[in-house]
Amino acid sequence: MDQSGTRLVVGLAGLALIAGVGSWWTRYEASHRATQFWGKEAGPLIAQPAGLEVLFLQQTKVNNGPQDDLLLTLGQQQPYRITGSKDLTDAPGLVHLRHALFSDSNYLWQEKPAAESVRWHWVLRFHRDNTQVRIALSDDFSMLGKVDSRGEVYIVSCRPMAATLRQYFQSIELGGPSDQN
Repeated sequence: MDQSGTRLVVGLAGLALIAGVGSWWTRYEASHRATQFWGKEAGPLIAQPAGLEVLFLQQTKVNNGPQDDLLLTLGQQQPYRITGSKDLTDAPGLVHLRHALFSDSNYLWQEKPAAESVRWHWVLRFHRDNTQVRIALSDDFSMLGKVDSRGEVYIVSCRPMAATLRQYFQSIELGGPSDQN
């Protein structure tokens, strides 16, 4: 009788090990492209609880007025004026937003959008201490871009989650482009 109990425990431990490896592999396969896209520095700020602020944008002409600190350059496009912001750190649903940003199935990786054709409307700024990650969102929620420290934007199509993003932004009362201008 003692041997059958030992076999049962060893069998259950083996089954748990197989299930754990299978779970890890499934999660890896579902998120490795997105994890690579966000990178080692940006990934933890997006995935783990950090401050989150949304900046509202409006494309503008360059001027050298006193409010130039409100200008944001995204790639080679005309600069955008920051017309407002809202703290989303405690907004409901952020766990789901963070998860969605790391799900490979929410992106069309083969699609290469032209930067000139994208009209940015929001920037999500994840921040903790002295580090930040900025993610630009297009006015129709179909494109997002990781903005590096020089203002270069690495764009990817997120059309599979565009409707979900639109619904989420409406639920936290951020609306769409016509609601902000």
